[in-house]
Amino acid sequence: HYDRDAVLDGMAAFVETVERMEAEVDGPEAYRAAAKDLVRRYLPEGAERQRFSFTPDQELLLRGSGIRDLDALRFGDAEL
Repeated sequence: HYDRDAVLDGMAAFVETVERMEAEVDGPEAYRAAAKDLVRRYLPEGAERQRFSFTPDQELLLRGSGIRDLDALRFGDAEL
């Protein structure tokens, strides 16, 4: 069952978490460390040359979603 309101609430809470983390860090090294800690709350460390991996339950959701058929996200260099 897809609960759109719960998804939107979760996204808003995550944005608040990221904004709070960004406000609390000072400098590029601290930002990278805090960002990595934040990602690790949700995604385990990946294999060599991979930034993260998925948990078994996340893999199950991915298999059923068709999301793997989409083009990968591409990010430019970040600015602090």
